[in-house]
Amino acid sequence: MKKIIPMLVASSIFNVHANVVMTEYVEGSSNNKAIEISNLGTTDVLLGAEGYKLSLYSNGATTANAEQALTGKLVPGSSIVIYNNNATDEFKKPEPQGLGSSSVINFNGDDVVILSNSSGIVDTFGQLGVRKQWQNDAGFNSKDTTLRRLDSVVQGDNNAEDDFTSQMAQWTHFEKNTSNGLGCASEAACDGTQPLPEFEAPSDPGIVVITEYVEGGGSNKVIEISNVGGSDVDLAPSGYKLQLYSNGATTANAEVHLQGLLVPQSSIVVFNSGATDAFKKSAPQGIEASSVINFNGDDAIVLVNADGVVDVFGQVGERKEWSNDNGFNSKDKTLRRLETVVQGDTVQDDDFAPNMTEWVVFDKDTSDGLGCAKEVACDGTEPLPGEGTKIDDGTDPGGDEVCTNCPDLEKIKNRADYKFETYYSNALTASSDDLVSFKAALSQDISVDYKQLTYSEVWTALTHTDEDPSNTDNLMLIYSGKSIPKAHNGSGANSSNQDYWNREHVWAKSHGFPERNQLGYTDIHHLRPADVSMNTQRSDNDFDKGGDPVSEAQRT
Repeated sequence: MKKIIPMLVASSIFNVHANVVMTEYVEGSSNNKAIEISNLGTTDVLLGAEGYKLSLYSNGATTANAEQALTGKLVPGSSIVIYNNNATDEFKKPEPQGLGSSSVINFNGDDVVILSNSSGIVDTFGQLGVRKQWQNDAGFNSKDTTLRRLDSVVQGDNNAEDDFTSQMAQWTHFEKNTSNGLGCASEAACDGTQPLPEFEAPSDPGIVVITEYVEGGGSNKVIEISNVGGSDVDLAPSGYKLQLYSNGATTANAEVHLQGLLVPQSSIVVFNSGATDAFKKSAPQGIEASSVINFNGDDAIVLVNADGVVDVFGQVGERKEWSNDNGFNSKDKTLRRLETVVQGDTVQDDDFAPNMTEWVVFDKDTSDGLGCAKEVACDGTEPLPGEGTKIDDGTDPGGDEVCTNCPDLEKIKNRADYKFETYYSNALTASSDDLVSFKAALSQDISVDYKQLTYSEVWTALTHTDEDPSNTDNLMLIYSGKSIPKAHNGSGANSSNQDYWNREHVWAKSHGFPERNQLGYTDIHHLRPADVSMNTQRSDNDFDKGGDPVSEAQRT
């Protein structure tokens, strides 16, 4: 979830837990990145219960690009280390002292990292809205360095918009990739005597259940999943999956791995890509999973996590359309779970008939309740899920085979059917003397049968548009001209593999279409596969005449 963190006056923060601060910042080689957070006070701090989170603001953004909820009990003098999952081992710590997060711990020296809790901002590294590599004559640098907070600093910077220049004096610097100070709130290296944080036991655990089922017209099919408990649930590390059992099957025909941080009373909506817009939600609230969300009224849907079955709609092994005299029907209806239901059905093959009384019935294609754990329509005040931990196990949440996280993509047109005079029929008959009319005619031609891709479908499309003509298992990379396997895409566990390929916007998306729901974001006409490191080097820079040659882009 992206949102602007409110600025609060100092007293509102310092009266809560002023002594929780960022005490170490590591911006090392490749993925050797980490943030250390310490409790410099005299009382325990429950990070999860008090709403602590770490947020990343990249490239001068004023809304968070990624967030990570923090958990653990920070006893006085203890520290936690939030590290990039792909860092080398010396930058990682075991739980509860260590927490992996590639999405937030993916900063460069010109990004901003903010620590906040439920009361507001607690500490800041960098300056919100400013993209700058910070450095001074004393050796401070926010890039290619390890920085430790001076022992004399016991309060964080809760004003994210103030000039960071004055804060540089609070840090002592060490050489790039120095890791021996991680895990202790000290300017010196750790000696093993420092107290350790403890696991935080939630007083009111999170409870995840299926709260809405839509079996509508065409592809208007959705499953809503909500947290009806009292504590956050991070879906990916808990192993949450949604499974489809079609036509009475006893093994899953399809499944999708779920991700997102379900805060209490928030919901995610898993939808079919062919559904109308009313049934879709933007990430992280929405997850497209057409292979799973392709059920009929006689199929079974099962929600599981690493511990087993969490909830079931239908009966595994039974092909049956469920109905009763109260209007319940598992086909051509929208069904919402009663708010009194706070526990899922954990037996997947038991008779579903008694569970029909747990649902309120609405007309087919009713969509106004999607996104909130209620029996009534959503009113816009409901809490939204956060992004949570990204799926990084290499599994495929929406499709399969050709590359990781590459959903099936139906061919829109056949090249053999292309006819110049038909495709450009309006432009060919328009007057070339009237440029306004000609432009309108051309726009009309190229808009015919236009299909807006999802960002996941872009992976699949690129394996066709940029296929290596001499090796159909490979594709060609822009900038370098290299041919690499289609399967070597930078998704899942390989999202930070510098030698894999990812999706490059030839016209930088920050220059006009920064959101995924905008047409330009997924317009395949200017998306090309690129080496991960080359994509990073290009960044959002415009093309120009000159600069230094990039070694990986020098073609022979």
